[in-house]
Parts: sequence; C-alpha cells; structure tokens
Amino acid sequence: MPSQINFFRCDCKQDISESLFGLVEDIPARVSLNSSEMWDAIVENNDNHILSFTPIDHKFDLRRNGEQAKKIDAMLHILTKIIILVELKAQNDKFAFFTDANKQLKSTIDFIKEYNQNELSAFQLKYAFIANRVRPINHSISVTHTKNFLKLTGFILQVTKDSPNNLININALLDPFSSFEK
Repeated sequence: MPSQINFFRCDCKQDISESLFGLVEDIPARVSLNSSEMWDAIVENNDNHILSFTPIDHKFDLRRNGEQAKKIDAMLHILTKIIILVELKAQNDKFAFFTDANKQLKSTIDFIKEYNQNELSAFQLKYAFIANRVRPINHSISVTHTKNFLKLTGFILQVTKDSPNNLININALLDPFSSFEK
C-alpha cells in the first residue's frame, strides 16, 4: 500500500457547480450532465455551490491484509463545509444492497480517517449516502442503526430510497432545519 493516500488532492477530482447533475455508477463513477442518461443518483445544487467530485472505487488501490478493500463509488465536498460519501447501487435484494453499501461506507471512512484525518476533521457536516437506483421496497433505516453508524463513523447515514429519484439535495444538507422555517 502506498505510504500516503490523499482523497482530497488527486488528479481524478473534478469541480462542478451545476444546479442539477447525475452520478453514474461506471468504472469509475462519474458525473453526468446529460439528463437523458440514466442517473443512479441526482444531485440538486440550487445555489450552484462549487462541489468537488472524486471517484473512489477503481481510482484508489486500498488494501487490508493484502486483500482489495471494499470502497464506495464517490465523494462530494464543499471546501470544509460538507463531505458526502456516496455508494451507488442497482440491486433488487432489499437487504443485500444495504448490507453491502454499509460495509463499503465503513471501510472507506476508515481509510479516510487513516490517511486524511486532519482534512476530514475540518468538515462541519459529514454524510454517508446509499443510493439504490432499483429502489426495492425496504423499511427505513432504524434510528438505532443511524445513531450507531454516527457514533462509529462520525457520519450521518442516509438511504436515498426515501427520497424521490435518489435525490441528494445539497441545500437541505447544508441547512437541515431550513424546511422547518417555512
């Protein structure tokens, strides 16, 4: 394993400020501005914040005990305001997709903490998203599971199946209480 991996300073990072774009599970994951293409998750960025997009899977060689580690598809962040880790899925099994994605998120968070703890600790808001394009009927994640994930990782876990079209709403994440002000 390389002595130093930096998830925040890499050649594969791309800045994007579009108000609406898609994330596509590809090799590696990528941003799409083509609305006619099937998007695995939709990012709504109404205030046109400059988001940094970094594909993780197929871009970083992460290993534990010589074995290839589980990794998420992508990371989005705005300076040190917010970091959003995204695992994109297209699975029908309502439990397998959640279990697999949960493992990938935890594994990637461990690597980010190991190699980029200083950068990670600067973020004010930390989210982990599971976006399943197939969206099988599934129970909402329990409050207990969400609390345990937050306690273990420091990230707020969200499953986008609860939102239409696997939406990741940047403004709502930056100001989680904005919907109560209306």
